[in-house]
Amino acid sequence: MPFRLLRPALAAAALLVAMPTAASAAGAALRAPADGVVTGATALTVHVRTEPTEIVDRIEVSLRRSSGELDGFQRHLLCDDRDVCSRTEADYTLDFDPRTGAPFVAGSRTLPNGAYVLRVHVERPVDPAAATLDLPLTLSAPPSAPADLTAEVDGDEVTLSWRRAPEPDVSGHLVELLADDGWQLIAELPPEATSVTDRPGRGHRAYRVVTLRPDGRGATYETASPELSVAVGATSDGPDVEADEAARADDDTDGVDHGAGSVAGSGGAPAGDRPVARAPRIGGEAPIPALSGTARSEAGTPAPDADDLGPEDAGVPTTTADGDVVFAAPDGSPLAAGSQGAPSGSTPRLLGGALLIALALAAWRWNRQPARR
Repeated sequence: MPFRLLRPALAAAALLVAMPTAASAAGAALRAPADGVVTGATALTVHVRTEPTEIVDRIEVSLRRSSGELDGFQRHLLCDDRDVCSRTEADYTLDFDPRTGAPFVAGSRTLPNGAYVLRVHVERPVDPAAATLDLPLTLSAPPSAPADLTAEVDGDEVTLSWRRAPEPDVSGHLVELLADDGWQLIAELPPEATSVTDRPGRGHRAYRVVTLRPDGRGATYETASPELSVAVGATSDGPDVEADEAARADDDTDGVDHGAGSVAGSGGAPAGDRPVARAPRIGGEAPIPALSGTARSEAGTPAPDADDLGPEDAGVPTTTADGDVVFAAPDGSPLAAGSQGAPSGSTPRLLGGALLIALALAAWRWNRQPARR
């Protein structure tokens, strides 16, 4: 080629390279959701723009995995009217549900979470091959809760059963028991598990089962079933669980141990903490500690009231050789007046008797004096 023709040829080649091709004339963007993350059934809004001189016969969209998987997916029509499809800019909306795959899956199939591509197909009569524009889309829907959670109780054993969530990418299950400080993990099971057996101890218990599913962005979703309450340890010929729980609740309320350590007659109080009973005051003296609750119960009879004691319990008045009046106990031993052996309720009667005896002795002595003279 002559040198004078080389420069125009190079300029034409550069211009040809710089010119946009028919396939790159169209553009697309995802308006909703703006972040490209789908967490449930939603409306996808695709914005398509074309060149003013372009003629577009048809616009479709399809969904595929970023890894290239296309099996089972189909195209969804957005526009097939040339006048409408050839608009410079237009928004197209479609309803998308990752739980059924609609409108991209024939029939119904729950789609796994992860990275997808929403591909826009723009067909033009001048170009048999449709222009394709890929828009990134992430599915990140939470899993369904385990369904039909039931419990079968056999003595101290509880067998939980459930129907697993329908999502294909469930990664496992957690079984949790309600404790004082919240839900406590008792088992971590694989995705195919549908039952577990536990021995939680007697009483009323509450369980729940949690479905685990990757969220498609590096984390994990957890969806819990409603809690299920069961009574463990109740049998037709065994102790009543509710009564046993009520007794334990009463122990916790009053702070007293009502178990085997309590002593008969103590009113449920531990032996070391029982209050000391006091006997009635006798003769104005300080009170005497009574027997403990247990000892009182074994003795069978509490200390008698002072007003119930008769004269025979107070001793017998006796005059000594010096003319002094003393009281003798029924067994003959001396008993000082005002001591604990003489009940205060009998003192007036005893003093009256002693006074009468003293007057009688004085009269007797008076009567003997003339005889002496």
